[in-house]
Amino acid sequence: MAFRGCENLSCIVIPESVKKIGNGAFEGCVNLSQVTLPAKTSVNFIVFQGTPWLKSLGEWVVQRGRLVGYYGPGGNIEIPEQVKIIESYIFEGRSDLTSITLPPSIKTIQMKAFKGCKKLTSITLPPSIKAIAMNAFEGCEKLTIHAPAGSFAEEYAKKNKIKFEALP
Repeated sequence: MAFRGCENLSCIVIPESVKKIGNGAFEGCVNLSQVTLPAKTSVNFIVFQGTPWLKSLGEWVVQRGRLVGYYGPGGNIEIPEQVKIIESYIFEGRSDLTSITLPPSIKTIQMKAFKGCKKLTSITLPPSIKAIAMNAFEGCEKLTIHAPAGSFAEEYAKKNKIKFEALP
């Protein structure tokens, strides 16, 4: 949390000597719009969540197969093929999301990824999904999970008391 709450921080150059950036390092840096990262620095891009810089990377921010940001419109969305992991809190509080379809590449949904998506009624999960955090859909009372019968997703839905419908 080295720069946490630095509201006036607008630009940072991470030196080559930095090997890893920890969670919370740039939390609350609401004006951080320029970041230079060395290629070999290990970073979970959630440390830049909510910064103008992360938003500037485009509608879908995917780093090394991880969805670390989504800044597009709501409604019915389809996650891009290159995504393998949906990081924590990515869609938190998005009251404009109604339906989500995940690609066959998806393996994991991290904690609270869809927390508080109150209008989310449908998510289609592929058979490739093998890990979903217990609280990934916290506050999504209208949600129905659509997935193959006998899949990990069906087991998850039953265990977490989420409505389930088997895909044909």
